[in-house]
Amino acid sequence: MNPDDVDDMDFPLPVSVDDFSDVRQSNALYAQDVAPFKDWICIYPIYFDANVSIHKGRKVKKAWAIKNPNVIHLMYAIHKLSFKTCFEPVKRHPRTFDNYGRIRVNLLLENGFYANQDVTTKHQLLQKIANLLPEAQRSIGEVDSSDLEAVVNAGKKYLRVAK
Repeated sequence: MNPDDVDDMDFPLPVSVDDFSDVRQSNALYAQDVAPFKDWICIYPIYFDANVSIHKGRKVKKAWAIKNPNVIHLMYAIHKLSFKTCFEPVKRHPRTFDNYGRIRVNLLLENGFYANQDVTTKHQLLQKIANLLPEAQRSIGEVDSSDLEAVVNAGKKYLRVAK
């Protein structure tokens, strides 16, 4: 087999996110190079999954968690909170390789003040997001988060609609 020939592989190749790098919105960014966002807080869907225990990755109380959250639901909730975000569709939490997507959130403005005075810690941010996730699930519905292309397309559509 020729090492340059990738057509003989038994699995699909990753979707290129270069086609979607032009998607922008005032408080959400769709970026491939995340170096400028390195210090932002990372939020994964597993943090809000009612089917996952605290020991396996859930970060909110079970009463606040929902079943089958995905990154599109997180985008909806964080958009409602008006934080600057960076959508990373190809990232996955180490404990959930079947759930694509991660959101980076910036709590601080350029001048060092908090973007939202009610949210100054990651725990407070997780609580606010958890309160909005049931509404997000009702509004958006289900997205197959194990399919990278579906997550990328849903993220692209959401970022354009959420202005």
